[in-house]
Order: sequence, then C-alpha cells, then structure tokens
Amino acid sequence: MKTNVISQTELANSYFPDLSEKQARRAFRSLMERNLRLMRELKATGYHLRQRYLSPNQRDLIYHYIGLP
Repeated sequence: MKTNVISQTELANSYFPDLSEKQARRAFRSLMERNLRLMRELKATGYHLRQRYLSPNQRDLIYHYIGLP
C-alpha cells in the first residue's frame, strides 16, 4: 500500500521555484511558522520542524492555510 507522502523540500520548491532548495526550505519554514493556526494543527498531527516528509493530512493542512503553490 502506497502512502502519498511528500518531502518538505519538494513542497518548498513548489512554493518557491526560483530559489535554491536550501533557500526554498527556509522560506517555506518561515511561512509556516508565521501561521500559528497552521502550526498548532500540524503539531496535533505529530509534526515537528525537522521532519523530512509530510503525510497527506499534513500537506492538506498546509494547502488549507497557505493555499496551493
């Protein structure tokens, strides 16, 4: 059974395609951290900042609060 996880780097690059991977990850993390409701809901799913992959539920929360890339 395949789960549709996505790496944070891949998602960050989709939001910030003109930045390097490192810069995109930093900008994406900053964008997420500024949204307190998003962070609260992500933490309720077991999310932590150093996590490399996001579950489909976590990805959907990001899309809900930040919008689609």
